[in-house]
Amino acid sequence: MCLTRPVHQLPAENLAGWWNKLSLFRDDITDVGSHMLYFDLDVVITGSIDPLLFYDSDFAIIDNPYTPSFNSSIMRFKTGARPDIWTDFSEKIAKCLPGDQDWLAIKVPDADLWPEGWCVLFRLHATQSVPQAARAVCFSWRPNPDDYPAGWIKDFWH
Repeated sequence: MCLTRPVHQLPAENLAGWWNKLSLFRDDITDVGSHMLYFDLDVVITGSIDPLLFYDSDFAIIDNPYTPSFNSSIMRFKTGARPDIWTDFSEKIAKCLPGDQDWLAIKVPDADLWPEGWCVLFRLHATQSVPQAARAVCFSWRPNPDDYPAGWIKDFWH
């Protein structure tokens, strides 16, 4: 069974790829304010992020329509409220799960989902244009924003 408590704490600097994201939930991060708003580097902001900044939730994330998990490209969470996401994580878990999103779905199954249309996936919603309500477009894995010649990307991606 992969999901047993870790026998040791995994140092953040030893993590590879997307697993680094979980270190945002360390309990020693205290000087960033009451909430954190996180964006993957391949997210294109297409509208005002004020609604994301002030969304009334202690944990908001994108639904993943491809699997029964989340898409962690854009998250907002209460600082320090879920240290177990980090403290319960181990190298063994990283080897058993496909990615951080699956671990977040296990640890925070009751997370709030962003309102429909705010945070959209490029391949499903924005290949030709940006949906009107979109605040941000997520490029999960491939293509990345600079790999695709859609005209609207040049308007937002710098």
